[in-house]
Amino acid sequence: MTSLAVTARAARSAWQRMTAAWASASAAERATTILLGIMIVGGVVLRIRAIWYPREFTFDEPFFVPNAHNYLLGIKDSNDHPPLFKMFMSVGILLFGFNSAGWRFPALCFGMLSMLLAYWLGKAYFRTARAGLMAAAFIAADGFFISYSRVGLMDGILVSLLLWCMLAAVSARTWRGVLVTALLAGIATSVKWSGVFIVIPAAVTMLLLGRVRFWSLLIFAVVPVVQAAVWLLAARLSQEPTDLMSLWRHVRELVLHHVEMNRSSNPLNSSWYTWPIFYRPVIIKNTTHGLFRFYSSTVGNPVFWIAVDLFLVWSFIQLVARATAGGGGIRARLARLRDFLVGKPVGKPTLLMLLGWAAMLAPWSIVRNKFSFTHYYLPSYGFALLMLGGLVAYAERKWPRAVLVFISLALVMAIYLAPIWGEFSIRERWVNRLLLPPTWRP
Repeated sequence: MTSLAVTARAARSAWQRMTAAWASASAAERATTILLGIMIVGGVVLRIRAIWYPREFTFDEPFFVPNAHNYLLGIKDSNDHPPLFKMFMSVGILLFGFNSAGWRFPALCFGMLSMLLAYWLGKAYFRTARAGLMAAAFIAADGFFISYSRVGLMDGILVSLLLWCMLAAVSARTWRGVLVTALLAGIATSVKWSGVFIVIPAAVTMLLLGRVRFWSLLIFAVVPVVQAAVWLLAARLSQEPTDLMSLWRHVRELVLHHVEMNRSSNPLNSSWYTWPIFYRPVIIKNTTHGLFRFYSSTVGNPVFWIAVDLFLVWSFIQLVARATAGGGGIRARLARLRDFLVGKPVGKPTLLMLLGWAAMLAPWSIVRNKFSFTHYYLPSYGFALLMLGGLVAYAERKWPRAVLVFISLALVMAIYLAPIWGEFSIRERWVNRLLLPPTWRP
């Protein structure tokens, strides 16, 4: 049988499963499916439309784009972040030229990929395609992810690589799967150093699911090796020294630079504990044309982040209640905590997503500084939406109409905020009506 015939047969089988699921679904579930489809299509459109506008640099693009161009010219990279993101950007510039479409192309590609990865991850962790569809739709219809798919910055690319790493972790069955996971963790770390914290939820995923041998986790030692290889490749492209001692001195200087920079202040600075409520989202694009304004705000979909925050608060209260409840000794209390953490409605998949959320937030909550911003929360928020997708899919089995109302509210809010996510032309007098809290405004 040819590969084309195999593909056609697989597509036919998938179509039959979809039609069977549609036929067995209730009216509320069918309506929810339609709304989720609208979210995904709308998210794609908002990411693509007029991505080249404005044609000049915006927000932090001047710190990265020239250095990406330097790799093509064989000139030294003077930026203080790992090189891989800028190397991705140089590919976009090579394809489309030194223009806004070229330097934003990689972020768009990885932003699209994140929706697909969210589907695969939700399906793999929660063992239902419904959870995957929910997770993909939630990321598609959230402005935090939309805005970082439309700008030449690293954060959206980092999230995509982290999700890819977790997909490899949940799929790992042998040491080869662990190696792939470790390589992806090293690649993510080569985009931004905070990406190294993905090793924690990835390793725990493998241990908790019990699909690989414990000793195979030692393979994660290749993470710094991968990053060193990426740095050396970048040095070669920039015609800089490629010996390990020169690399060590260079990285050490950058680390010290970041430590010193964290002592300075910035008007856009926000503390890590304000990120889950989007107290001070950043407007990464703000241009004017006559009486009209064009915005790209990083504020998330309020329906999603409020739901996530409520679940986080509920989980914390439940943990404290079970840990302090009377009766029994330490073993009894630990047993109650275990039953809560790995039992329904939380379960292992949700616990792992919570761990991913906490792990990616950890570096910013531990290190106190005056130079932290809302977009540092993007990786954690990605795990939060994956978790929310699984929880909503679980809830739909019992309360399909309530879930339909929830999805409807989320879609209405996405439509309401779409102009400040996708850079629609709006008059200045409408700006404050969309950006209601003063801390959301530029």
